[in-house]
Amino acid sequence: MTEQAATNEQFLGLVQRFQLEAWLFMGKMVHPESQKVERNLPAAKHVIDTLGMIEEKTKGNLSSEEERFLQQVVTTLRLNFVDEANRKPGEESSTEAPPEEEGKEGAQDQPADEPKDEPEDASKEENGPDDEEKKQGADAGA
Repeated sequence: MTEQAATNEQFLGLVQRFQLEAWLFMGKMVHPESQKVERNLPAAKHVIDTLGMIEEKTKGNLSSEEERFLQQVVTTLRLNFVDEANRKPGEESSTEAPPEEEGKEGAQDQPADEPKDEPEDASKEENGPDDEEKKQGADAGA
């Protein structure tokens, strides 16, 4: 592994550690040690602000992959923080915790509540409008 690749990997790991910490503080994940969901919004805000500062201070010094990943993480955390801050005490979180699959690219940067690129019902996608027209044409000729 080249020195640049190792540095890239270390930077992405650092961002993921901050991201995990923010999810824990927002109460979006079960704490691995206490096995409880704990909310500490001031601490979550501090972590998110720290990531924002890192984003600002490293502008122009990151690879495109690092920049994209950091920007996506900061944006997702900020949106989820606003959601949590506006939640009334005792009210269920309107979002789910992020996937707990560490080490997989994209697993940590997209919480479960964000829309996926996959259709809700794959069977509807298989029989699109063109397929229906083909069936009707085949039925008419039979």
